[in-house]
Amino acid sequence: MRYGAHFADETSEQQAQPTYRGRRIAGIVAGAILGLGLVTYLVGCVYFSGHLWPNTTAGDVNLSLMTAASAREAVEDEAIDRTIRVTGQGVDETLSSDEAGIKVDANEAVHLMQSEVSVWQWPLRVLQSHDVTSAVETTYDVDELRAAVERMLAPYNAVATEPVNASVGFDVASGTFFVNPGSTGTKLDAEKVTQAVLSALRADSAVATLASDVLVPQTVTADDPSLRAAVAKANDYVRTNVTLTLAGAQVATLNASVVKDWVSFGDDLSVSLSDDAMAAWVDSVEKAVDDVGGTHTYTRPDGKVGTVTGGTYGWVSDGEALEEMVEQNVADGFVGTEEIPCKQTAAVYAPGAQEWGPRYIDVDLTEQHLRFYDSDGTLLVESDIISGAPGNDTPTGVYVCNAKGTNVTLVGLPDASGNPSYRTPVSYWMPFVGNAVGLHDATWQPAFGGTLYEQGYGSHGCVNLPYDVAQEIYGLINVGDVVITHN
Repeated sequence: MRYGAHFADETSEQQAQPTYRGRRIAGIVAGAILGLGLVTYLVGCVYFSGHLWPNTTAGDVNLSLMTAASAREAVEDEAIDRTIRVTGQGVDETLSSDEAGIKVDANEAVHLMQSEVSVWQWPLRVLQSHDVTSAVETTYDVDELRAAVERMLAPYNAVATEPVNASVGFDVASGTFFVNPGSTGTKLDAEKVTQAVLSALRADSAVATLASDVLVPQTVTADDPSLRAAVAKANDYVRTNVTLTLAGAQVATLNASVVKDWVSFGDDLSVSLSDDAMAAWVDSVEKAVDDVGGTHTYTRPDGKVGTVTGGTYGWVSDGEALEEMVEQNVADGFVGTEEIPCKQTAAVYAPGAQEWGPRYIDVDLTEQHLRFYDSDGTLLVESDIISGAPGNDTPTGVYVCNAKGTNVTLVGLPDASGNPSYRTPVSYWMPFVGNAVGLHDATWQPAFGGTLYEQGYGSHGCVNLPYDVAQEIYGLINVGDVVITHN
């Protein structure tokens, strides 16, 4: 028992010795590991004090574990190598970083990157991703970029179409004004293109896509309220549709096709009527109407065709009253018929033809014969005559009897001594050219007709008649009856 007990104690003592050694070895190993870890940590601290973290990027540039110098160089190289493609609206060009005015302060960028590195935390940070794009401060020289864009656009704009402003147009078919939208054209606005490129650069995009908003814009667009108001006001003027008449005959039409040429638009899109254009049109109507002294061709009831030029009978419009009427019609947008105001009228409106009625006296100076026709074309009186002697020719033209008188003394113009060249009493006086030339009896004439007027029997211009014929005509003629003298 003792032996057994003694043996057991000896064994325990032997077993205790290796346990102590194991602990000692474990302690040594743990200390070594701890020391190695500390050394590794310290080495890491030293290393990362001069290097960036792994998995460090700035945009597309991988800066992992780079030194400050290497990172600086990489950032600068990226800035130098960067390009941007400008495309759209017919443009397809690439700008270099130089042309785009891209500037990078590499020193400042790397300093900012290094400030992101907390070396004492490196064991925790090495496995993380580090995007330091925001630390890379890129600046853009807008003036340089603008100059590059202007150079780039020059050949495009040289052949581009300019924008056409919206304007007022006139539609002939409808007789109305409308808004013509114009067009934007294809010319590019250098400032807008510059801003589009700058936006792409700041968004770190390699492509700047140009939309239609970079085109040079219209300064006046179709939705401009002033333009639309101008069209509305102009259309108020061209509502006018007036038929202008004389004695019921249509002379002219005042409508949109005429008035449109009077409407003018100011730079501020104010609308007005041109007084000059209106006056010119009124003047053209006057010229068409006024025919006193003009040439008229007519057919006498006996079938002879006559042509007469001159006289005082015919149409004379009142231009001032006509212009006032036209202006008022346009202002009111009047639609209807208006008689042209006149200072003198004729029986009918027939330019170049017979504008007097069927009742008239026809004095044929070639035939030396007078015919007086009634309103139904009936020949009331006819007779041979003696007209003015050569040099004192009876004036030709269409006139009217302007007075009647009996027992009148005709007085000639003063002669060299200042006395009347003649004093001739007549029984029946019917003047038609002022009070100087008229129809009257001429009892001193030996006969009438033929060529007596050329043989020393011609008058001072009046139409000489046999006494009984003058008496008969005097009883029939009315002041205002037409007298025609012609060759």
